[in-house]
Amino acid sequence: MNQTDLQRRVIELWDHYTPISERFTPYPETFHLRGTEFMLLTLKLRALFPELHWKRVLDAGCGIGFGSLLWTLVADEVVGIDGAHEIKKAKRLVAERPDLTPRVSFVEGVCEDLSPVEGQFDLIVTQYALEHFRDLDASLRQIHSRLAPGGHAIHIVPNVVNRNVWFIEYRASLRWWNRFRHSVRHRGWWMTLKDPVGYTPPHDPHRGDFASEHAGYRLEKWSEAILRNGAEIRDYFPTRDLNWVLVTRPLT
Repeated sequence: MNQTDLQRRVIELWDHYTPISERFTPYPETFHLRGTEFMLLTLKLRALFPELHWKRVLDAGCGIGFGSLLWTLVADEVVGIDGAHEIKKAKRLVAERPDLTPRVSFVEGVCEDLSPVEGQFDLIVTQYALEHFRDLDASLRQIHSRLAPGGHAIHIVPNVVNRNVWFIEYRASLRWWNRFRHSVRHRGWWMTLKDPVGYTPPHDPHRGDFASEHAGYRLEKWSEAILRNGAEIRDYFPTRDLNWVLVTRPLT
């Protein structure tokens, strides 16, 4: 499919879902944002994959499933995996498009253990998922083990600009007393009294605090994790100001 036809299909999908977005997400801009990002991503991927088509794609950490639907436009089969709460929403979302349902399926599970997923894939995608994996190294090793010979993994990850935006939005949207209450709840009275208004929570609590999360969202940190777990990076680029895309494959 050429890029013009692909764009038409993407716009048709977001036009379908935006009017009913409240059924799946509190953020109605999600479908336009993910669709636009997908178009920017595929423009860059054509340099490495001129045909822009895969047999089997695994969407690891698929969320509500709209990204999985987008990948059906360039794949024969797409499998999404995520926690039970997200998979329930993904199945409801895909049910709205019976023309695409034969090519997409969803499995409950975590990326640290991909045993619920059958077979190998010639493309595995993580989109804003690496930062939520409890064990990043184990997840990357699982992903590499499920790639077919010649297969690739594409990781879309947040960067420090993303975290800076989070910092600004959090402080702009909450009064100091609400930030104070959050600090007491998450850090306790002693740390709060030492620094009463300086607290900003991390995006994902399991990553510790905002400062360590911010440091971990640097490109070299994501790259280091990929390299130490047996893969090479073929290319990297942003598709918007808040992310990096890392195109990787296992070392032979």
